[in-house]
Amino acid sequence: MPKADSSVCLSLLPPSDALAQPLPSWQLYGTLGCHLCETAEQILQQAQAVIAITWQKIDIAELPDAQMLTLADKIPVLVTPARTLYYPFSIMDILALA
Repeated sequence: MPKADSSVCLSLLPPSDALAQPLPSWQLYGTLGCHLCETAEQILQQAQAVIAITWQKIDIAELPDAQMLTLADKIPVLVTPARTLYYPFSIMDILALA
């Protein structure tokens, strides 16, 4: 079962001034060339065929160094309002969150 860590969820949110546009409610943190991140993205796309979720892919290489280093050995990471999921997670884990 994937670990949940609400403290990571809070620390990954952008500053309030960056919220001019509403963000999707879920964020998938990964990076280019990460095959596990590609798999996680495919799982999210499969879930979207069944449930109405919106998510945003965020490349950790574009984050501030402290956040990038925090996530570098954990990606892919799916952050939702309810939980933070660390890979491996399945479509069943995602459906349970919706």
